Amino acid sequence: MKKDLKDGRFQTEDDGNKQDKAPSRRQFIKGLAGVSAGVASAAMLGGCANSTKDTGSAQGETSGGTGSGERPYSMYTCDTLIVGGGIAGFSAALRLMSEGVSDIIIVDKSRIGHSGNSGMSWGHEYFTNEFYEGDPTDLAGAFGLMSQGIADQDNVAAFAKECHDHGPIAMHEAMGNVVMRYEAGEILVDPKAPMSTHRGFRVRQYAQYLSKLGVRIFDYTMINDILTDDSGHISGAVGIDLLYGDACVFRCKTAVLAAGGYVWHTGGTIGSPECTGEGHIICLKHGCKMKDAEFYSVDLDVAAPWSTNGPEGNRVDIASFIFINGLTGARIYNKDLYPFAEKYFASPKATEFFGAAFQDTNIRSVQEMYAGRALDGAGIGCYTALPDRGNGIWLDCKGYYTDRTYPAAMYREECIDVREVGYDYTDQSGLGGDHNLQMCVPDFYCSQGSIEYDSNTNEIKGVPGLYYAMWIMNEIQSITSWSMGQLSGVNAATATKAMTALPGFKEEDIQAILNKCYGYLESEPANPVRVTDIFQKIQSTFYHNLSQFRNDESMTQAFTELDRIWKEDLPNMYCADRSRRFNRDWRNAMEAESMLLASMATAKAGLYRTESRPYHYRTDYPLMDMENWMVNVWVEWKEEGNTWTVTKSDPIDTYVSREEMKSMIPPFDMANPNEPY
Repeated sequence: MKKDLKDGRFQTEDDGNKQDKAPSRRQFIKGLAGVSAGVASAAMLGGCANSTKDTGSAQGETSGGTGSGERPYSMYTCDTLIVGGGIAGFSAALRLMSEGVSDIIIVDKSRIGHSGNSGMSWGHEYFTNEFYEGDPTDLAGAFGLMSQGIADQDNVAAFAKECHDHGPIAMHEAMGNVVMRYEAGEILVDPKAPMSTHRGFRVRQYAQYLSKLGVRIFDYTMINDILTDDSGHISGAVGIDLLYGDACVFRCKTAVLAAGGYVWHTGGTIGSPECTGEGHIICLKHGCKMKDAEFYSVDLDVAAPWSTNGPEGNRVDIASFIFINGLTGARIYNKDLYPFAEKYFASPKATEFFGAAFQDTNIRSVQEMYAGRALDGAGIGCYTALPDRGNGIWLDCKGYYTDRTYPAAMYREECIDVREVGYDYTDQSGLGGDHNLQMCVPDFYCSQGSIEYDSNTNEIKGVPGLYYAMWIMNEIQSITSWSMGQLSGVNAATATKAMTALPGFKEEDIQAILNKCYGYLESEPANPVRVTDIFQKIQSTFYHNLSQFRNDESMTQAFTELDRIWKEDLPNMYCADRSRRFNRDWRNAMEAESMLLASMATAKAGLYRTESRPYHYRTDYPLMDMENWMVNVWVEWKEEGNTWTVTKSDPIDTYVSREEMKSMIPPFDMANPNEPY
């Protein structure tokens, strides 16, 4: 099979046809030894068409939409469809193949190996417990602490077992990635700890390896909705080739949803522009419930030199290389240059568990902001719920990467001088002395909302055959991606092998989805609203009213404006560019609805939870209420009337009881200042 690279995407001469059968499980495992040598020559697979793509023709296994008035599409079939080409998606594919399922398609919205939060050039973080000497289910208690008691402990135990038995490190090095090691050469893990966090997960190597094994990869292809049969079982998905504008239909027996989280609507994020929430919102549209939508993980990142500031301190994106986390919390100062977290980081608790230290850093920074002892940051007045106080914290970067707990090499790529843009991370404070102070401001790193799914199998409730491998409620979302992919992959494999035929679908469902997608491009409203204007309205509304500080007034104001955008602006959304080829206006139009609904879900869940809890800080309810609110908040949505239903339930506490968890979590009062004030 002759293979080549065209258009910067994965291509193959017989793209769209089923590839040669992948190796058996024994061959697959045996082949790991040689993959590091062969991965550089791995095949590049194609998008929605074959090597005749440059003619603009879309050729799949079959064609559809040939009736009068129907929109044409190419149809591709597989056993298992994976939506998302990041850590979770590739992990699911590897697990499926190890279980004997080889007919796999992976679809990704951007360039495979470089998109989403997994596509960081220096390699993403991931977690492993494969060297842990204890019971892998011990992780359930640790995640319980990270989530302030509301994690699904059964699900944590299930994916912890998968990771322990099929851990990423051996696979990771076989792919040609570099695993972090101490200077003497030992792998950087603590066998006494239930979780070790690593950096350097470069997904490009996984993409190349999987394509070599025969997995078909369709990048630059956006999935807009799923297909189901008469019983509600998953039967496929419908998408648009973003480079050429062609319609694609993917039929499958099972599917894994590994599309990451949703952060691009927040208005202040180091997350990826691909993370606009289609995976979650597709499930909401199909009647699924969503929990924990009020929570997001928050980083404190150095704003300069790449952040974008709009009028009134409206921060649109942050692309910093230096940030505050649990390992640098002892190096942070308020505007009075007081090291407000120093006492905590001198205590034994700071070294017991990384997630707790990470969270405690955020909590103590929030207390400084609430007390009015933070720097102006993004500008006074950036938060409706805290209008007269700043949000900036000093981070001393002197020796930032030379005195870390982790090896220096892990951070050198992040802490480089950026002289090409005239910025070298010299001291910002102007105070002199033996310091290098950089101002950090809050931004959203990732969402914590998740769709309701079976705790032990990851099968999404309401859509049989669809498996959840996206972010869940915990401190650092990406660390669970490998494990969630593994758990979804093994259970999808079991279900796939039990099926003898592809589930059915309705042609009218395909046409309805395509009419909506192409309708964005073809619409000519009397009162047009540009797609970019709608994006900015959503981001600005979220940033000012739903970000780190909230109250009843700000969240009500946010939902009112978002509802207005839904009813007035969205029907009048207009794409100025009418081309089907690489049209970013059109892509944004297809993303706008998901961004809008994800923001609404946050507003509704946040209004319902009347307490403060990391990372949901209400200035009208500054106390954490463990008696009434150690619960999961659920939202459901119906398109008719834009109707939302909000409920709550007790978390699953199989391994550490709610009462025991309450005794382990210290009280939190946002209005209680840090010592010595």
